[in-house]
Amino acid sequence: MTALELLEKLKLSLQSIDFSAEEVENLLELLSVQENVQLKILDFAYYNEDMQKYVSSQKIECVKASDFETAARWRNKEKKILSLIEFRDEFAIHKSGFYLDQAYLIYHHLGTERNDSQMRDIMRKKLLIC
Repeated sequence: MTALELLEKLKLSLQSIDFSAEEVENLLELLSVQENVQLKILDFAYYNEDMQKYVSSQKIECVKASDFETAARWRNKEKKILSLIEFRDEFAIHKSGFYLDQAYLIYHHLGTERNDSQMRDIMRKKLLIC
């Protein structure tokens, strides 16, 4: 099977009524071995505007409490979240899906598809194993 065929099967599995975690794991394994790609998740469902507001408020509270070291960690997290939000908006990513480039299989998770949570869990599991 070609990389594009494997990618198409992964995309279809996001909406499949008969979702098979085993099949998805096999497809991911084939892609990573056959095409030598690394798996990445961009979890836009987690890193969104609500999380950015929360992180920003935590940063401000730490500054008010003169806990500048913790505030700096919150600031770094806030920058990461803002960059992901900008990326999502710049590329007009409105639903979950996969993107394959030469070195990476990237899963955009937005929580918009039938099997998003299962797919995210499988991807996370694969990333921990690698």
